[in-house]
Amino acid sequence: MKPKTKIQKEVARLSRRLPRITKAQEAYACHHCFDHIGRRTAKGVITCTECGHTWQSDGALADSLCGSICPNCGTKLQVVQTRKRIFAESAYFCVLTTCKGFQVLRFFFVNTYRKIGHKAGYWMDEVVQRWIAPDGRTVPLAKLRPMFGWSDSWIWSSDLEVRPDKQLYDVLPQAIYPRMSIIPELRQRGFTGKTYGLTPVPADSWTACLQSAGNAAQNRTNSPLAAFLAP
Repeated sequence: MKPKTKIQKEVARLSRRLPRITKAQEAYACHHCFDHIGRRTAKGVITCTECGHTWQSDGALADSLCGSICPNCGTKLQVVQTRKRIFAESAYFCVLTTCKGFQVLRFFFVNTYRKIGHKAGYWMDEVVQRWIAPDGRTVPLAKLRPMFGWSDSWIWSSDLEVRPDKQLYDVLPQAIYPRMSIIPELRQRGFTGKTYGLTPVPADSWTACLQSAGNAAQNRTNSPLAAFLAP
């Protein structure tokens, strides 16, 4: 969709200046978006789905209750007894940043493919950006979505472009990168940057927070961002 308004044109221009996701952000997404599985067989052999290492378990009950730590890569594993050999999952990851006075929510689609005996493979791509101005106006940039498909379906060959502001582009991430940049307008309304284990609410709630009047104490009670605000 070609940007038409002044703010859409500004956002489309600024979006090209955003840096690529960093190695540290990628590592955080891979570690926090998924459960790390130790596949246990009926004979008590555990295989780490992260590095492919295999070892003999000491006790099924302890593994089930406490999990296990891979002696090779040190990953904390959730032990599951199953004959399953392939673990394929997908999730969303969010990075909160700022750019020229805008609050920017960047959403990445993260996919993992883990096969017993092999090192885990991860792949990610940015699918949505939510640009929120200090006055509460919001502009979504996103890849195209197919007319019919699953909720995690995207047209991967498409570019991040200005899209209609629809719920279609409100994605809920599994994890948020803890090092974030927040615009002053949000901090003045009580947002400290702490998410308390929750994920960002849809962009219209951020917009409502920016548009709301009154002091931070009132916002802690009335704002849609109340779940994020420190008590």
